[in-house]
Amino acid sequence: MGFGGFPLQLLANDLKTNAQTMGKVPVFLYNILKDILNPYIKPRREDAAMKQKNTPAKMKCPYCGRSAVLRKASYVYKEKALDEYLYVCAGYPECDAYVGVHAGTMRPKGTLANGDLRHKRIETHRLFDAIWKYGILSRKDAYRWMQDIFCLPSSQAHIGQFSDYRCDRLKDECRRVLQNNHVKIAC
Repeated sequence: MGFGGFPLQLLANDLKTNAQTMGKVPVFLYNILKDILNPYIKPRREDAAMKQKNTPAKMKCPYCGRSAVLRKASYVYKEKALDEYLYVCAGYPECDAYVGVHAGTMRPKGTLANGDLRHKRIETHRLFDAIWKYGILSRKDAYRWMQDIFCLPSSQAHIGQFSDYRCDRLKDECRRVLQNNHVKIAC
């Protein structure tokens, strides 16, 4: 979409540049036009990423339906905790579902999982990581391979989002690849 044949993003950037160099009237005009054009201009990727990084996720527990709460890891791990955060089911400890958070952000590493699923995801990750750590595939190619197996977009190709069933399927595929490449892993 444009204005008089000009793309709005270019028009807004041009107005900003001219307004800063030409004095008070163009700055005033720039501020008015900025408010008018703002809904039509895509936010910069950095701005969107920063907003997402610092906004707590709204998550529901798949086991009991309660909300997840962002807490320090010491809430679950007690004195063994690192200085990290977790999303924990509001029903904890009756409902044992939680998930870690990416360092320095409030973004969850996956979906809430109970003890059995967390254990299965850890085992799956060990097998999957062995494929790129032993040099069978590069890390990037290993993730592409995973996407191809399950027909997933890259945004969903994360073991932290996998179900019990999908973990079992990926573990089977990883074992097959490792076995074909004569790598022995105890998992």
